[in-house]
Amino acid sequence: MDVRTERHVDADGWWEMLTATPSPVLRDAILGPYVGWVEERRIPLVRRETPALLVPCILTFENAYTLRDASRTVTTVRGSFVAGMYDQWVDVGMPSRSVAVQANFTPLAARRIFGCPLHEITNQSVDVPSMFGAEGARLVSRMAAEPDWGVRFAMLDAFLVERWRRGARTPRTMQWAWQQLALGSEPLASAVQACAPKSAMSVGDVARALGWSARRMSDAFREHGGMSARRLQSVQRVGHATQLLRELPHSSLGVVAVSAGYADHAHFTRDLVQFTGVTPSMFRQLMEPGMQSLVVPSD
Repeated sequence: MDVRTERHVDADGWWEMLTATPSPVLRDAILGPYVGWVEERRIPLVRRETPALLVPCILTFENAYTLRDASRTVTTVRGSFVAGMYDQWVDVGMPSRSVAVQANFTPLAARRIFGCPLHEITNQSVDVPSMFGAEGARLVSRMAAEPDWGVRFAMLDAFLVERWRRGARTPRTMQWAWQQLALGSEPLASAVQACAPKSAMSVGDVARALGWSARRMSDAFREHGGMSARRLQSVQRVGHATQLLRELPHSSLGVVAVSAGYADHAHFTRDLVQFTGVTPSMFRQLMEPGMQSLVVPSD
C-alpha cells in the first residue's frame, strides 16, 4: 500500500506519522486513513483522548499504554486493544517509545466487525485477543515482525476486509434511523457558515416512523451504537466542537459554539467540561501540535 509520512521533532523527542488509505470495500466502515506511528520521548507524556463518534482499534508493536478513566479510579495497562464508544475522557500514559497502528471505525461498522453488541464495551477497552481471538493475536505478531509499513497496512486491511465480509450486516431500519438523526455528519472547518449540524428528525419522530417503542429504540441504538440515540447525539456534538477548536484556533469560542450547534456559550462550556474535563479555553491551551489529543499533567 502507498504510505505517506510526516515527521515532527521538538526539544523533548520526535515522532513519525505514517498514513495509508483503506480498501474501497471499507469506505463505509473506517473514518479517515490508517495511521501508524513511531514516537520517542525523553519524558513520557500523558495524552487525553476525548469522546467522538468513532471506535478506535490500536495495534501496538512495542511498549504498552496505561489508560486511566475519567473517575481516576480505574487504571488499565493495554498493549493492542479496541475501545468502545466513550462518553467520557480517558488519560493515556504513553511509553517513552511507542510503535503502533490505529484504525477508527464508525460505530455501525464496529458492531459488524467486532461481532458483539457495542453496549458490552461502552466506556471500556478490550485487548485484541479477547475481541478477535487467535487470528487477532497472530495479526499483531505478524505486523510487529514486518519492517515495511506498506506491508503492515496491507496486512491490517486484508484482515479487516475479511471481518467486514463475514460480519452480519446492519439492519436497514438501523441504517435509516442513523441517517435520519444525522449521526456521522461532520462540519467543515473551512466553511464555518456551513458548520451547523444537518437538519435531522427528532429521536421521537424516528421511533414513531419505525413503529418502535422507546425501549426498542434504546435497545437498538445501544446494540449498534453503544449508547442511547440522544447520548450519541451529545457525543457527536462535543466531537464536532473539539474538532473545530483544533481546526479553527483563531476563531472566537462563541463562533465555535454556534458552529457546533450550541445555542449559547454557557451550554458549550458545560458540555465540554462534562465530556472532556476542561473548559474550551483550557482545551486550546492543552492541544498538542499535529495531534488530535491533549497533553495533560501527569500525577
